Amino acid sequence: LVQGRIHHCMRAIGVAERVLGMMVERSLKRKAFGRELARHGTVSQSAASTERELRWLKGSIEGSDDA
Repeated sequence: LVQGRIHHCMRAIGVAERVLGMMVERSLKRKAFGRELARHGTVSQSAASTERELRWLKGSIEGSDDA
């Protein structure tokens, strides 16, 4: 990737990381069916999957030959 595209990719990943943090924070505060959303399997799995994808994306961008 050329530098301009890397910059835009990293900005988008940064935004996604902030949104993920907001999602986790909200899931710890909100309750459904008598317990925090974070304790429900699907919410935890979604956050973990998103975190894994973001790490993969950052690694693939930082490891590109043009960086």
